Amino acid sequence: MIGMIIVISICLLYLWMIHPQNLNDEKWEGFRHHYYAHRGLHDIQRNIPENSMAAFLKAVENGYGIELDVQLTKD
Repeated sequence: MIGMIIVISICLLYLWMIHPQNLNDEKWEGFRHHYYAHRGLHDIQRNIPENSMAAFLKAVENGYGIELDVQLTKD
């Protein structure tokens, strides 16, 4: 019985976490009318790899904001 309650609770929590957010909130206003290029505007056919300066420059040239991945390294 307790196992069933735990499983149901986990399922309900999962459903609550994935439900669509209210994007009409004012906090999203700055993002609503802009387009962003995740990892830059990369293009395999033109030899522009993702997360490269060329991809970021191409995104800016085409009017996109950029979003990039950052990782800490030992150096």
